[in-house]
Amino acid sequence: MQLAFNLYYEKLNKILTEEELDQLFKDEQQFFIDYVEKYWLNRYFRMKSMSKKTHVPSITATISDMPKSKTNEFVSKTENYALKSIEAAEWIDTLETEVNNLPRDYSKLIRLKYLQRRGDGQTYEDEVIYPKLNISRAKYYQMKKKALEELGRALFGHEF
Repeated sequence: MQLAFNLYYEKLNKILTEEELDQLFKDEQQFFIDYVEKYWLNRYFRMKSMSKKTHVPSITATISDMPKSKTNEFVSKTENYALKSIEAAEWIDTLETEVNNLPRDYSKLIRLKYLQRRGDGQTYEDEVIYPKLNISRAKYYQMKKKALEELGRALFGHEF
């Protein structure tokens, strides 16, 4: 595996300069960080509430001479709400599984920073988290970047 990577890296070096390679890898890393923050972590609390939400549709009868849909198919609001709740629960399970698969320090960082809230409903600030992890501020930001990248790579491609 390492030999294959070294050969690939040598070929890339012939095509791209060292600076271009560094920029390529930084761009790729930033892509996965942005992806996991935007499509997974920032949506966590909304999806969690959707997964637990039960919605009882109106039972008031309505009479209309217009079909309810273009195809005149029956559409169940109850079924739609149940499916949304199930999909949200599956989304949560996927995220939590991938967070659990991270190295222990990365998993703990992600949970403290993104998956827990303070009493006022806000997430914790970085300055509160790195002392809890017993690491320096500089080490925390390096670790956070690596943890987000790994989680982004793990979650990339999951369809929801």
